[in-house]
Amino acid sequence: LMDWRGALGLVEVITRVQDGLASHPRTGWHHPGLYNGALVRLTHVASHVTLPYIFRVTEIPLLRTVCFALAEDDTKHLRVNWNGAVDMNGAKGPWAQFVPEICEGTDPVLICLRSMGNEGKQNTSGGKNWYLGIDDHGRVTGTATNDARGRWCVSEVSGEDREKLNEAAVRKGSVPYWDNSVTLSSQQRSQFLNEGFMQVHGVVPEDVCSKALHAINAALGKPGSMSTNPFGQPVLKDGEINTHPAILALLYQSPIFTLAQHLIGRNKVAPTKWAQIALKFPDGSESTPAPLSMPGTQWHIDGFGKGLHSPFTILVGVTLSDTTKEFAGNLCVFPGTHLSLQEDIKREVESGSNVFSTEVMPLSISPFSKPDLGPPLQIKAQLGDVVFAHQKLAHRVGPNYSPHIRYQVYFRLAHVQHEQLKRAWLDDVWLEFEGLKQQ
Repeated sequence: LMDWRGALGLVEVITRVQDGLASHPRTGWHHPGLYNGALVRLTHVASHVTLPYIFRVTEIPLLRTVCFALAEDDTKHLRVNWNGAVDMNGAKGPWAQFVPEICEGTDPVLICLRSMGNEGKQNTSGGKNWYLGIDDHGRVTGTATNDARGRWCVSEVSGEDREKLNEAAVRKGSVPYWDNSVTLSSQQRSQFLNEGFMQVHGVVPEDVCSKALHAINAALGKPGSMSTNPFGQPVLKDGEINTHPAILALLYQSPIFTLAQHLIGRNKVAPTKWAQIALKFPDGSESTPAPLSMPGTQWHIDGFGKGLHSPFTILVGVTLSDTTKEFAGNLCVFPGTHLSLQEDIKREVESGSNVFSTEVMPLSISPFSKPDLGPPLQIKAQLGDVVFAHQKLAHRVGPNYSPHIRYQVYFRLAHVQHEQLKRAWLDDVWLEFEGLKQQ
C-alpha cells in the first residue's frame, strides 16, 4: 500500500447513519456500517483518499474489535505490522484487528481505527496507541494519531457491486449481509411464536433453486453416491455436495439469512458452510395411506443424545420439489410443541435419554414413553418455499406415495452465542430469539 493520492484523486463519501443504535460498550462508538458481513469502503477524511478495496467486516464481540477482509477473498485482512507498515496479508490476529472509536461532533459520523496489535506504542505525535491513517506523503501508515490524520469515513457498498461481491463470497463461504428490503410480517411472526414454525412462499429465486437441483442430481449420478440409513432407506452420502456453492447459495443468495436474523437478531446468526441434502424416495405404494400411517408417537426433535441437546437455534428447510399434496414426502410438524413439550424436554435432558431423537422406537422401549401428539400437519410447499422451525419443535418426514423423489435442503442456524446460552435455553425457549423481542 504505497502512494494513492495521485492515482485516486479526491473522493467525497457520505456515510448513512441510523438513529437509535446502542453505543458500543467499550469505546462508545455507534456506526451502522460496521456489522458482520457488511461491505464497506474506507475513505481518509483529511486527504480524501479512498482505499482501493472493498472490505467485508467481521466483528469480534469478545474483544470489541473489527477486522476488514477483502470482499472477494476473506483470507486476506487489512493489518498494521509491528513496524507500522500496512498491508492486506493479515489473518484475524491482533495486527489485523481494530478498535473503532467514534469522533464526537462530526457529521457525517467519522471513526478512528486503533490498532489492537500495537496497543500502547508511541505514535507520531508522542502519544500512546497507533491508528490507521495516511501521512503527509499520501502513504497509508499504521502509526497515525486519533486526530484529523487518523479519521475515516465508512460507506456501505450497495447495488450491482454488492450483488457481484456476495456471489463471489458465497463461492468462498464468506459472511453474508443484511438486506434492508426483507421484512417479517406480523402474521409470520405470530405463527412462529404460537406454532413454532413459519412458512414463507417463493423466498429462493427459481434460478438459484435450479442450480442447486443440478448439483444434487449430478452428485446422484456419481458411482457410490448412495447409502442407506439405519432404517434401510436410501440416502445421498455426505460429501462435497453438502458444501457445494450452489447449495450454500440457497441460503446466501436469497432473503433466507436476513429472515433468520429477523428471528434471532441482526448480526446474531452464525454463518454456516454446511447443509443437509434430504431426499425422500417413493415408498413403493400407490394406494391412499390409512389415517394411522403416521402415529402420534412417531416424531423427533433434532440433536438429542446422552448429554446432548439443543445443537442449533432454528431449522431452515428449502423446498426444491413441489409437495402440493399430502403424503408426498412432506415435512410434517406438530404445531405448538416447542411450548407444550418444554417440561418433557427438560426431563429428557436431565435423564440423559435420547428417546426424543428418533421417530421409530426400539423394541426395547415402550412407544408410550413418548407423548402421543396426534396427527401432524403435512406442510404443502412449492419450489423456493422455505420453512423456519424452532429447534424444539417436534417434526418428522411424511411417507412419500407420489411417483417423484422429494428434494429438500436443510440448514441448521445458531445464535452466535449459542454454546454459552443453550443450557439456559431449556428454561426460556425464546432466549436466543432477540429479533422477535425487538419487534
